[in-house]
Amino acid sequence: MMKNSDKELGVVLHNIRSCENVGSILRTADFFGFKFVWFVGVTPYPTIEGDERLPHIREKLDKQIKKVSLGAESNLILIHEPNLKTLTTKLKDMDWCVVGLEQNSKSTELNKFKCKRKKIALVLGTEVTGLDFDDLTLVDEIVEIPRHGNKESLNVSVAFGIAASTLSN
Repeated sequence: MMKNSDKELGVVLHNIRSCENVGSILRTADFFGFKFVWFVGVTPYPTIEGDERLPHIREKLDKQIKKVSLGAESNLILIHEPNLKTLTTKLKDMDWCVVGLEQNSKSTELNKFKCKRKKIALVLGTEVTGLDFDDLTLVDEIVEIPRHGNKESLNVSVAFGIAASTLSN
């Protein structure tokens, strides 16, 4: 049951390389009532309508992702877009608030973030380096998860779970 049904939530997976992380994010996205998932760059994705990848590649990635997502992908609208700039431009044209999840001097703490628009697309970056400077120039807002310990990073799927929980309320 969605707590805030007037919101429309989506997540953009930009150059995430791990099928396990993708599967985990799909499962978490469904749990928190996200509707859309965009796969950008080299991010692997399950089989989608009109999939043009070679069958053996598509089937291998599909199997690895679904092992972790446990069917969540069937409850989401899955879209492949090769280019982040193209996607963010399209989303902004459709009145989405495009939000990057990254530690940055210009970021707002996630628990203090307020969006006036009803559609929020959360952009996640690579497992190792997150979103780079050029990626961050494409988003409307940057948010970060407040850190209380010494470790400076989280696994991308864990970070998404925290952000998804906060944004869905």
